[in-house]
Amino acid sequence: AGGYVSHSFMVKINSQNNNDTSPDSFFVKINMRKHAQQMFDAEIIGSHALREVCTPFIRIPQPIGIGNMSTIDNDNQGSWFLAEYVTMARSKKKKTNKRTISQIYTSHCQNASDISRET
Repeated sequence: AGGYVSHSFMVKINSQNNNDTSPDSFFVKINMRKHAQQMFDAEIIGSHALREVCTPFIRIPQPIGIGNMSTIDNDNQGSWFLAEYVTMARSKKKKTNKRTISQIYTSHCQNASDISRET
């Protein structure tokens, strides 16, 4: 086996303030490998790219941040990734799924075309 095996968790914070609009559930991913920070840096970049293309069509979690495990445990070289937790839901309509994928593709092609004209 080998590779970068990460452990992930959903963390729920019970807020006493009912007027608070901040999220109360978070997705946390931890990896104990030395180069995990680079992997999580790439994950944040990928998350932002997906949010740009997919936001009107699919709910993509908002990445919040990354950090080194050494701030918690000096002997640990790993890193952590924190994002908004989004509850998964399955669509019951195959036509809707096909339409959504088509819209994402069209939007992506338009964005790629706009970028190529800028360079």
